[in-house]
Amino acid sequence: MINSVEKLNERIATCTACLQDKLAGTDDKRHIVLCGGTGCLSNNSAEIRQRFIEVLKEKGVSDRATVNQVGCFGFCSQGPFVKIYPEDTLYRLVQIEDVEEIVESDIINNTVVERLLYEDPATGEKVSKQDDINFYKKQRRVALHGCGVINPENIDEALGYGAFQGLKRALSMSRQEVIDEVLASGLRGRGGAGFPSGRKWQFAYNSQSDEKYVVCNGDEGDPGAFMDRSILEGNPLAVIEGMMIAGYAIGAQNGYFYVRAEYPIAVNRLRIAIRQAKELGLLGKNILGTDFSFDCHLRLGAGAFVCGEETALLNSIEGKRGMPRPRPPFPAVKGLWGQPTIINNVETLACVPYILREGAQNFASVGTERSKGTKVFALGGKVNNVGLVEVPMGTTLRELIYDIGGGIPNGKKFKAIQTGGPSGGCLTEDFLDEPISATRAAASARPAGSVPSACWRF
Repeated sequence: MINSVEKLNERIATCTACLQDKLAGTDDKRHIVLCGGTGCLSNNSAEIRQRFIEVLKEKGVSDRATVNQVGCFGFCSQGPFVKIYPEDTLYRLVQIEDVEEIVESDIINNTVVERLLYEDPATGEKVSKQDDINFYKKQRRVALHGCGVINPENIDEALGYGAFQGLKRALSMSRQEVIDEVLASGLRGRGGAGFPSGRKWQFAYNSQSDEKYVVCNGDEGDPGAFMDRSILEGNPLAVIEGMMIAGYAIGAQNGYFYVRAEYPIAVNRLRIAIRQAKELGLLGKNILGTDFSFDCHLRLGAGAFVCGEETALLNSIEGKRGMPRPRPPFPAVKGLWGQPTIINNVETLACVPYILREGAQNFASVGTERSKGTKVFALGGKVNNVGLVEVPMGTTLRELIYDIGGGIPNGKKFKAIQTGGPSGGCLTEDFLDEPISATRAAASARPAGSVPSACWRF
């Protein structure tokens, strides 16, 4: 049971050393990790993982390697992925019949299986390291921290990769200081509206009530969007920690996750993470020996698109018909069950632990003057590199589509990009060199061709 900062520090030190040993190979073992995101699982990643376990046993080398699952690697069109530590060798498009060759060549004879490496389409060269692939070079993982590295169903791996460091710092600060830190970071809501998160928290903090709530909007309904799902699948504890920090900041003791039922893997991993956090005493009463108590609850959405709107979502949690409420009053004043409530989407809450752990200035050092930090995008459709990417605000559409996305298949001419789901629009090539912004105000202030804040999903 972790009931003090000292015990948390001890557990973190142990978990960090263990994870570092795995990644660096100082434990004298090879470590095989497979993508456990929805895309790869739909292409037999779980079966491939089981086959690795069987082949290692058949070859008598089970003691020389471990097999683990992690979250989404992002480069979905190249999955299923298998990565082997400590060499950091990345294999893509792996099939069940490839497992025996990988074990025989790589695990037993230390020989890379060249045919399963990524091939750079421009040079034809084989690339064995993830960070050397163009798809990843311009990315920076903040909201996706830990995804593709840690086992999302193992709280010790999360602790070894920075989990609860942000909460620990937050609990050493006053509630207003935490809000000021989020304000200083420039974090804006990642759900599309781009409202400053710190201002929303301030409104709820200033509202007088004996009961307040934090709600995580995981009702991701736009076609082709899978950012929130991938975060919950890859590192659910980061979102839980973000919710807890928000709860501490405004004086709430309960948080509600509203996640669509069509995300069974994300839901299951979120449940596991909540259970493990409660078992360690990191959720519940008097967290880390303080007077802060917080609990998380999960509600499943039935797929109604309207429930992505925050007040309709509140009605659904309350068991009512999912219909938007007139505003004002805003949820920060009168929200869930009539009490002050802040509603942030999954990606926004996933950024919060980073801000408290690394500092507001670190987060704000990336991005544009009015749009700080990074943004996660789902790239889909007629683009070579389909997948999930996280780039600094201010990145242009051209960089996103061509440098990271690999351009249009078969060298065809770019015509338009449809953005933001049903609420978005189509942008032509005239917009390709416009920087992506988090604010409508910033977009409208630019002459000719501005990229609206609806450009969250591509």
